[in-house]
Amino acid sequence: MSGKLGDVVFKNRNGETYVSQAAEKSLKPPSEAQLNMRERFGKATAYAKQLKEDAEMKAYYTHYQKKAASAFNAAMRDYQRAPKIGQITVEATDNGKRRLVIFAKDDTAISSFRCLHQDTNLIVKANKAYDMFTIELPEGVNHIKVVVMDRPGNVVVKEIEVGE
Repeated sequence: MSGKLGDVVFKNRNGETYVSQAAEKSLKPPSEAQLNMRERFGKATAYAKQLKEDAEMKAYYTHYQKKAASAFNAAMRDYQRAPKIGQITVEATDNGKRRLVIFAKDDTAISSFRCLHQDTNLIVKANKAYDMFTIELPEGVNHIKVVVMDRPGNVVVKEIEVGE
């Protein structure tokens, strides 16, 4: 059973029926932040609804539904949360060069990781089991741009000065 009866709402989740009080409509006009959140939530819902037609996408999010109540919720969550660029370190290599080690994380998985120097892609080695990416820094490279993207297309960009 699901639906609204008077001021009571019936919901189903994982075979269980839940009853709650219906939310009251606010009489105040929504703020700019609320309007932005509504728009983002609507886009996330449209993204997650693709699960109905896309078996590969449904299988992908079913794998990650441990953190969420369903594959639909996992897709909603992934859409609303951009990946994060974490710890960044510069290491010396055995051959006297420098290596950049970057950790990046997402609710599900990183779909694209790029490192750019003056709009030229640098070669990235990925260890996805640890969300770790390494870049051998060419001679003279002191400034790079890291671009990380997840499956829904959320992009995070971070510019890094690596020094000599």
